[in-house]
Amino acid sequence: EPALSTALSDPVSVLAGDGPVAGRVTSAPFVRFPYPPGSIGASLFQYANSGHVALVGPAGFTDDACLRVSVVTEELRPLDTVTHGPCVETIGRDATVGCIGDTAILLALDIPTGEVALPEGGTGFADAIRLQLVADGAPDYEVLTVRGTIEVDPGSDIVIPRFGGQIGETIMFDTGAGRSGTCNLTGDFPRRP
Repeated sequence: EPALSTALSDPVSVLAGDGPVAGRVTSAPFVRFPYPPGSIGASLFQYANSGHVALVGPAGFTDDACLRVSVVTEELRPLDTVTHGPCVETIGRDATVGCIGDTAILLALDIPTGEVALPEGGTGFADAIRLQLVADGAPDYEVLTVRGTIEVDPGSDIVIPRFGGQIGETIMFDTGAGRSGTCNLTGDFPRRP
């Protein structure tokens, strides 16, 4: 379903240093990113009665890329954040990996339904999934990421696809634009509170 897919194609880079962030936003050369913008795609799925995001990319990215995925409100307040890979800074929790291969990975998310109380006060709804390929920009960059966002209008008739399979089974994901990859089901399921 195209509405449930995106490419990580929006580079965001902020130079290290003092002063307002807005004054330090820049365009980093693509060679500073481990994989070029647009080379990793993502799509939402249901697996093991839980929300998951499948990421598909170049061979080896599941082992050597820092991936961060967040369920966010309209104001980009995170409701759940998972991190996978060799990250300089882990934000959120370690991802539960439902499927992994050389070209695809399936990460579990806690996607709340309805209105959620925010820790800082107020309430929000799960409005989008924000995905990031996080690069180590030190010492030149404070932030060096390639991002993508999946937003689904709650009033739409779009249904998130669901699938199942046996542990060890190979699954192929196609996130569109010629991006497809395979992974093997791990048997790791999200823990419920």
